[in-house]
Amino acid sequence: MDILDLVKKRRHIHFFDSEPISNETLGTLFEAARWAPSAGNLQPWEIILINSEEDKDRLVGALKKKEYIRSAPVILIFCADLNRTRERYGERGTSLYVIQDVTAAIQNVLLTATALGLGSGWVGDFDEEAIADLFRLPPNVRPLALIMIGKTNEYPIPPSRRKIQDFTHMGFFGNKPQHF
Repeated sequence: MDILDLVKKRRHIHFFDSEPISNETLGTLFEAARWAPSAGNLQPWEIILINSEEDKDRLVGALKKKEYIRSAPVILIFCADLNRTRERYGERGTSLYVIQDVTAAIQNVLLTATALGLGSGWVGDFDEEAIADLFRLPPNVRPLALIMIGKTNEYPIPPSRRKIQDFTHMGFFGNKPQHF
């Protein structure tokens, strides 16, 4: 499968089979995260692996009662270590670069999961303080997203997408290209 087909195949999945994810597969996903680009190659991501029912139960309260997360065999909490970019990039590093960097790592994991025949779902609607308290995050580590991963029989219909001409601009904002 070529990369564009892989990108188009990826979907947000809510419900997963109960089959566990092997350590080998997890290693492949973490390797994909490791190779994400980052500002100054500082690699500010920290990933918390959740695969026990007890930890999933603790998560539900911080996720505004998103019970569906329980079905994922694995949940990865992607966090940004603000200190890794603060010294070199200051406020811009902690308010923007770490978010871009962690998001690149997440996208690598999502695409790798798809390539491995797994489903994934991205959860961003949660109480950051509650997650930080639950998993004893230090003050410099900010939770940014939770990624659910597992085998699934759910294959949602592709969502509609904007036309390329609707979001591209030639030289200046508002100047639309003729075609692509």
